[in-house]
Amino acid sequence: MAYTPLLHPTRGFMIERAQPFTTYDVNLVKQILDENDEVVIGIGNAGVSHEPGWLMSAGERMDVTDYVLRCEGIDANRFMLVPIENQPEATQWVAEVLMMTPRWDTFYTRNFKNAAMFGSFQRQYGFDIKRIDEQKPEKDYYAELVNLFRFIGFPNQKLSDFGKNLDFPHTDLSYSAVERMEKLGILHRVHAIYNRVNVENEVDLEKRMLFLGGFQPFTGVFADRSGHFGAVLRALEKREQVIIAVGSAQESYCESDPLTVGKRMDVIRYTLLANGVDSTQFFIVPIKDIAANACYAPKVMSLCPSFDAVIAGNDWTKQLFGEGDLEIISHERSMVSGCEMPLSATRVRKMTMELLKERHGKDDAVSESTVRDLEKALAGMIDVRTLEMLQDVGFYETMHFLAYAKD
Repeated sequence: MAYTPLLHPTRGFMIERAQPFTTYDVNLVKQILDENDEVVIGIGNAGVSHEPGWLMSAGERMDVTDYVLRCEGIDANRFMLVPIENQPEATQWVAEVLMMTPRWDTFYTRNFKNAAMFGSFQRQYGFDIKRIDEQKPEKDYYAELVNLFRFIGFPNQKLSDFGKNLDFPHTDLSYSAVERMEKLGILHRVHAIYNRVNVENEVDLEKRMLFLGGFQPFTGVFADRSGHFGAVLRALEKREQVIIAVGSAQESYCESDPLTVGKRMDVIRYTLLANGVDSTQFFIVPIKDIAANACYAPKVMSLCPSFDAVIAGNDWTKQLFGEGDLEIISHERSMVSGCEMPLSATRVRKMTMELLKERHGKDDAVSESTVRDLEKALAGMIDVRTLEMLQDVGFYETMHFLAYAKD
């Protein structure tokens, strides 16, 4: 039976290093889905890669984890993968996790330190914590793969030459995880780093398209193929998957960036699923800004599954991602019906704030009639499913607060 997207799903949350995703991790996902509608899987230490024990980038770990879970028969519409970067201070890290993830109800963890850190915020944010007694072995799974290489004669013999009949002695890795790692060229990296040899490894980029934006909010109407929605649908005409990179992930509660990145991810995901776009067709990845523009594209590439094309509506994106071999596809902004101005999130925010300030004073609550009038005003610019979730995540209340924040 197909999973129906919900405005208020119950969600469990877990954080794993996924270096790589093991059978222990798969079993925890299954347990969470037995107890909840959905699961949010945080990919921990997202900024660490290409060193012993941590060979895969966050984007590669997302790719492998997604493949493993789908091979296990887990509905992709019921799980989300979110890279989580480290912070030097514990409370700052927990606060960032809460900001960078879609809403969830219960934190599942084997790590007693994480349980204690999140416990400090439990009452304020209203989530539960469930400690998992089963502990995952602390070991280097890549080192175990090196032993497997000797057994099969890798790289002269490929894993795929043996098929699923290949035995994995003394390991908690699934065949699907190692199979995907071979496809992505990661096994050659393991061989090179652990055996200290030079290895030629020509791997083609996956046929995916990147779409980078702030999505404050996600614009466009599905039926009209307009705005952000139109760009996503156009990307899916040219590639099997689109990576929706949600930029300025650290920004929120200001006029240009009212929603936290977790809320933006909630809005985008619900809108796509409710309009029949399956989760197997997209990834949603939060991306924080950095000071050095020249380093931005490599940062995005490390946090996202690999892609070979970028759909861009502005010159900045074209410049930063156009210096390599990526295909750059220009996308023009849609025009608002009956208006000479292009459809933009900036226009949506401006209209929303003006109407809210006209209807309500600073200390007033946003009335249901005002919300209905806003939805009518935005109907040609925002999909009806997007409007549902924007109300649910408090978009109008946030814009009302910001309308008076400088007074």
